[in-house]
Amino acid sequence: MQVKKANVEAIYPLNFLQQALLFHSLQEGVDQGFLQVKCVLKGKINVEAFQNAWRQNIQRHEVLRTSVHWENLEKPVQVVQKEVLLPFTFHDWSANSEREQQEKLDELTNSDGAELLNLNQAPVLRIFLIKLSEDKHILLWDCHHILVDGWSASIILQDLLAFYDAHCSDEKAALLPGVPSYKSYLNWVKNQDHTKSKTFWTEVLKDFNRPTLVGYRKQSQNNFQTKSLKLSPEESQQLRDFSQKNQITLNTLMQGMWAILLSQYVEHEDIAFGTIVSGRSIDLPNAAQMAGMYMNVLPLRVRLDGNENFRDWLQSLQLQQAQIRDFEYTNLNEILDSSSLVKGNLLFDSVVVFENMPLENIRGGGVSIESFESGLTSN
Repeated sequence: MQVKKANVEAIYPLNFLQQALLFHSLQEGVDQGFLQVKCVLKGKINVEAFQNAWRQNIQRHEVLRTSVHWENLEKPVQVVQKEVLLPFTFHDWSANSEREQQEKLDELTNSDGAELLNLNQAPVLRIFLIKLSEDKHILLWDCHHILVDGWSASIILQDLLAFYDAHCSDEKAALLPGVPSYKSYLNWVKNQDHTKSKTFWTEVLKDFNRPTLVGYRKQSQNNFQTKSLKLSPEESQQLRDFSQKNQITLNTLMQGMWAILLSQYVEHEDIAFGTIVSGRSIDLPNAAQMAGMYMNVLPLRVRLDGNENFRDWLQSLQLQQAQIRDFEYTNLNEILDSSSLVKGNLLFDSVVVFENMPLENIRGGGVSIESFESGLTSN
């Protein structure tokens, strides 16, 4: 490992999803996990104070000082360093026309950032602040999904503007709650009742013998395609109203719709697909403040019965998801061992991701985040 021992704060194993992301990153021609977070920032920005806010943020969150190592090791590890340098670049494009700004931005965002982001070198991130006008900036934050999940992005951005606000207000420190270390999280997981977890998942997957597969794996697919459907405000409100009327969440409604579609596609009434959990619904103090790769993919088994009332079926689906959250820390490989499928087989190859990250009203020091995008290349 190319890390000075004196600068090592901690060494942790990779969790199951991190190992999977690392495997695909090494095997595929396209990095399976490169993330580029893009934010529009409204308000005047003091660049020096903004840089200092990033430095404090990096010291607060150990994942921002973490690198990943696997060469000449029996098992891959993540290494937290005590101190790292801030890879920060500022561009002032305010004198350029909007067309020129867009061309420069396209060139910067389309550059092969994944090639320049070294998992072995902490911090595994790059930051660009681009000035478009006095009160409008673009923040580009290159990072990797092996270390940061979507919820983490919102946490890190919230804390960033809290630190920035403290700098602009001449306060000595931002008033932020303490963050549990990854070690404390691992200890929490270790102390859970894993026999109870195994019993739960064994019961959930009892007699599930037919995997729900929609894809073909004859060859590796390195070309990613994105298709999007944007609902009108009226359509979106209708979905909210329906969910509220039937006492379910929008997440449950979307998963129910996917279950019906999936069942029709595979011509089977007992199906499974992946559901994403934040990994922070746990009884560890300030767990909601943790930044890192805590999200997990869990199987959601759904049985469809054409005779059951639609509302009752959706509510039972929501209850099932609530029960799953008590065991959301369980690794997918451990869950697969609890199934009746032959070991090594897949349960599913589709995942529903419902993003409800707390990104609204993030502001500080006269700056607010007006929009947020992240492009993920992970399968």
